[in-house]
Amino acid sequence: MLATAHVIIGAAAGLAMPNTPLAFVVGIVTHHLMDIVPHWDPGSFYYPKKEIRDPSVRDITIAVVDLSVAVWVVVQLMTLPALPYEARNMLWGAVGGIVPDLWHHSPLLQRFTRHWSWSGTWYRFHDTFHTTISPQYWWFGVLTQIVFAGVAWWSITGTLRI
Repeated sequence: MLATAHVIIGAAAGLAMPNTPLAFVVGIVTHHLMDIVPHWDPGSFYYPKKEIRDPSVRDITIAVVDLSVAVWVVVQLMTLPALPYEARNMLWGAVGGIVPDLWHHSPLLQRFTRHWSWSGTWYRFHDTFHTTISPQYWWFGVLTQIVFAGVAWWSITGTLRI
């Protein structure tokens, strides 16, 4: 799933939590649950493999654009008229929503994080949930993300009565 969808869904889950640490943890949980949903991401270009060994310029471009949009979304969330604790919980839910992918798929980190005992176990656990679809069904994989992220955004704006 793209970072943008994970961030929006994590933020919505974080907003529903009574405290910040729980918002972060629930953001991580939503990441794994949303990866079960069939989706499109750069891994779709390598389907049925789950691993991208050498990312192409296309893969890096998608990741940079997606992360840029995700950061923009977080900035937009922080400008919503929320109470301080709500803003903090949204932020930490959003961060939790993207942490698994940053931790396991960042080219700068993965050479280390996949080989540490606890982190390697978490990576294999993360990988079992991942349902990247084949390239010919890209439209369905994008649609699932739009629907779930749209419902999450609607939940956020409805909760904050915007």
